[in-house]
This record gives sequence, structure tokens and C-alpha cells, in this order.
Amino acid sequence: MNLFRGSNHAASYSKFRPSYPAELLKTILDFLGEKHPPPYRHAVDVGCGTGQSTQYLAGSFQQVTGADVSEAQIEEANKNEKISNVTYKVGMDSSIPCDDNSVDLVTAAQAAHWFDFDKFYAEVDRILRPNGCLAIYGYTVPSIVYGDKTEAASQLLAEFRRKFILGHEGSDYVKRITKIDTRYKDVEMPYPSSTRVDSLHFELPVTVDWIIGYLTSWSSYQTYLKKNPTDLDFLTRQFKDKLLTALGDPEMGSNTPVTMRYPVFLLMSRKPDEG
Repeated sequence: MNLFRGSNHAASYSKFRPSYPAELLKTILDFLGEKHPPPYRHAVDVGCGTGQSTQYLAGSFQQVTGADVSEAQIEEANKNEKISNVTYKVGMDSSIPCDDNSVDLVTAAQAAHWFDFDKFYAEVDRILRPNGCLAIYGYTVPSIVYGDKTEAASQLLAEFRRKFILGHEGSDYVKRITKIDTRYKDVEMPYPSSTRVDSLHFELPVTVDWIIGYLTSWSSYQTYLKKNPTDLDFLTRQFKDKLLTALGDPEMGSNTPVTMRYPVFLLMSRKPDEG
């Protein structure tokens, strides 16, 4: 997919994509530790973007590698990285830049719906050590939490996504992106020892302007701008003004604090022990 390769998109992705709750990493490490106790040498984050989920692993592994097909995303990640045991490389689902049997954990955060699963699973099996694990996770469309205006504001975001995101893209894009909505319920994991968790979430205090910035990180918005390069006020016209109204006052400040609530889903699978 070529949706995340522009430098402007990479900068937006780096600034506005959220990270994940500590409970998610604990759940992954607990699953990994059932058959493969620490210390852990190497984790690889595939489809790493600008590194939000890659950095998340740094405290639990001696080495962490982020791999992404987009050179612009990797350049942005390297520009901002300050953690000594984290490196970023260009790579993809069908060509992960790691040696055979060298990795304890492979992750894919908000990315696997873009993958060719057959090729990805073959690469995962090649690089994982016995009893190593694959963890695929992400978050669905968030709610905008603001007192008694929560339902109206959240419905507005969902409607915007349906009409604009799903209504202005091709069928393959829609098929892939809606896997997020179903929490990857149709995704079959590669090994018999597999499980899923749907009980996690995280909340992020933000502003209305931050929400607009977050929407600029969506691949569909970047695609729209390429097709309509002069329509720079699209988000204000189609969403921001309506959001301010839904929150109760179209004259309220764009820096008014609100909360984004992200439901998280997690799928995990363990490679069998060779013995």
C-alpha cells in the first residue's frame, strides 16, 4: 500500500497518533512468558509507522526493531528517536529485515489490515524463535467524551468516517479498513496456541484542534488532499464546525479540553516449541 509514504503524512502521523496503555504490554508479556520466560533479546514491530508502538516495547527487550514499507515514516521515526536500543529499517509484511529464528516477539499495531497475511505469517514463522509470539493489536474508532454531549459528538465522528472515509475510497480500501471496525474478527492466527482480548481501552485528554490534527493522519484524508489540493479547509468545513456545535457551543474555543476514548483489541499467537 502507498497510503503512508508521503513526508507530510509521516509528520502528521508522528504528532497525532496515540500510543497504547500499559495493560496491553503486560498482557502480551504475560502470554509470551507462559512458555518463553525473560530476558527477551529482540522484538520487531512491523508496520511501525513513526514508532509509537515500537518505543512502547523498548523497556522489555534488549533490542527493538521497527520496520515499515514507507521510507518517509522510517525517516521521521529515526529523526525523533532517542531510545538507544530502538532502530528503524525499511521492511514490509513479506520481507521483515531480521535473521531466521532471532526474534522473541513480533508485533503489528494498527497495521495488519494492510498486510498479505500468508506472506506475513511466513515471515513471522521464519524470524520467530520457538515459543516466540506474534501480537496483532489496534483500536477502533474512538468516542469523543464530553459530558452529556458524548453521544452526539461520537456519532458525528462515526458519521464523518462513514460518509467521507468509506464513501470516497475504493472497495479494497474499504474492505481493509473495516477490519478495524470488526476488531479483526475474521483474522485467523498462524498457530494453534492463540487467544484474543477485547476488554482493554485507553483515554487521551485532547482538544478539538488535536482531534482535527488526528484526522489529518488518516490515510483517506491524505488521499483526498492529493485529489483536491486546494481544499485545505475541508476538515473545518465538514467536521470541526459541526463538532463544536455538537459539543454545545459553536463559539467555544478550539483548545477546549475533551477526551478521546479508544477501545483496544489484541490477538496473540505462540509458535510451537521445536522440541
